[in-house]
Parts: sequence; C-alpha cells; structure tokens
Amino acid sequence: MGNGVFIAVPCYGGQVYGLFASKLAEYQQILRQAGVRTTVNWLFTESHIARGRDTLASDFLLRSDCAVMQWLDADLEFSPAALALQTELVLDSHADAIGGNYPGKAYFPDQLAPALAAGLAPQAALNATLKTVTKLTAGDGTDTAPDALGGPLEGSRGVEVMVVEGHTLLRAVELPTGLLTVHRKVFAAVADLPGVERYQGVDGKEVVKDCFGFHTDAFETRTLRGKPLRIRLSEDYAFCARAKQAGFELWSNPHNVAAHWGIHRYGEPSQ
Repeated sequence: MGNGVFIAVPCYGGQVYGLFASKLAEYQQILRQAGVRTTVNWLFTESHIARGRDTLASDFLLRSDCAVMQWLDADLEFSPAALALQTELVLDSHADAIGGNYPGKAYFPDQLAPALAAGLAPQAALNATLKTVTKLTAGDGTDTAPDALGGPLEGSRGVEVMVVEGHTLLRAVELPTGLLTVHRKVFAAVADLPGVERYQGVDGKEVVKDCFGFHTDAFETRTLRGKPLRIRLSEDYAFCARAKQAGFELWSNPHNVAAHWGIHRYGEPSQ
C-alpha cells in the first residue's frame, strides 16, 4: 500500500469555484514537497449526492492504491496548509478520520444584534451567527455543537480532547464530508457492514452502495424550537454513524476552517 492521497471532488452541477481550484493546487504542492503522491478524482455529472459519494468512495477503495481519501467539496475556500497537516495526521495513523469545519449556508439575522452590540464589523457580525455542521462529544458522553467556528474550542462545554504531535483534535459524533480525511481501513470496514451492498454501475464499474446512503436506521430525534423532531440523517452523518458502528473514532480539527460559497460567501477560511 502506497502513501498516496486520493482527493475526491464532487462538483454538483459541474461547477468549481475559482478560489477552490487555486487552493487545491496549493494543497497538492505542499503534499508533493512532503513526498506525498496525490491523485484527483472529479465527479461532474452526478445529481444524487449519496450515490455520487458512493461512486467516488468506490473508485478509492476498489480502483486505487492510495492509503488516505481526502474529500474536498468544490464550493469550499479552505486553508491548504491546515488541510495538508490534517491529511498527514491520518497518513501517519494518528487518527482514523479527521474532519475540518465549515458553516452551513445560512445566516441567522435574529442573532445579528448581539454581535453588532459587541462591536463587531458588519461582515464579522454576520459570520458570528453562522453555525458549524460538526457535532462534538462532551466528556460526559453527551453531544454538543462547538461554540463558534474556529477559535480555541478546546475544553468547550467539556469536549473530549486529543493532542497529537502538538495539534489539538476534538472527539466528534458527526462530521461534514466536504473536508473529511479518512484512512482506507475505515472504508474497507464500512464496505463490509450489513446493509452495504455492491453492484455494477452503468459503466460496468463495481460500486459499493450505501457507504453514504440513506439507510433505514439513519434517523434520530432532535429538538427544534422546543419540539421533538424525527429527522433523517444526511449522507455524511449516515457515513459517520457507520464508521462508528465499525469501531472507528471521529475527530474534528478546530484549526481547519473553510468558507462556504453559495449565494453568499459564508464565513472566513483559516489563515
């Protein structure tokens, strides 16, 4: 098994943001200088998110010899240096899966006034209302969301901390896929779980189905505005559930934060 990194880039609607492409080139250059081989697999035409991620995961697991899969969503503006460090931690087997952080594509104007009253500039105040899509594990076993994107989250609400090579990681329950670094052994184990099947795609290639699929037990009850709500987990959270079912730990990297491009630019990337 080589030390290669398989970079998986789903481009829904065939779109790639220019800043993403620039950061991707920088990221690859950093890894090359460290002696790490990279290959980029682009997926332009798939409109079904879970099926697209399964297709890219299958290309990694069945048709490459890379040791690590690095997910990169094409609408993110990320820090190449922060991501390269995260990738190398998984390559060196310090962790099985590490996720970076980025906000969902939604501002919360009702929370803007306190941020402005605290003296933040308008854009900074808007960014302060953003919510990360990462969920962490507190030391007492309960789940919690980070207090903010980036910043010193260590110990926030009792979150469990692991320090690796001087870098702090936070134990996670759910991680978004867009900046997720995963070791090959995780996908190999998930592909063998009950309910994960294999089939032949229209191009004749074998595909591992439902690593990211909406499997039947991917539901949970959460509270929204004080009321219980039964929701179906998105494909990235469903994968996290399966990785944990296979016995692996998930870690969040608080120092790797990306901006999320959409109608607006949501957030600021790590410097």
